[in-house]
Amino acid sequence: MTLKLPTAVEMVPVLVEVLKSLGRECELRELETIVGAKLSLTSDQLAIPHDRSRTEFQYRLAWARTYAKRDNKIISPRRSVFMHVAVR
Repeated sequence: MTLKLPTAVEMVPVLVEVLKSLGRECELRELETIVGAKLSLTSDQLAIPHDRSRTEFQYRLAWARTYAKRDNKIISPRRSVFMHVAVR
């Protein structure tokens, strides 16, 4: 069985959709939980290590947030808090 994860680019639309549907600020841990569930990732997939400090899912989601911020789809009003730009 392979434990394939979506790429960071593939996560961007899901990330943006989640934040837009929430319509409010969202802290990082909650965002990780919701995006992981929306992508139907298993606990094994969510646990794939990237390095000692985070999982591969967390690493890719961090890049997805970077891409979404770069494209002005989301903002981070303060550390570890994110929201869709329309909520502002």
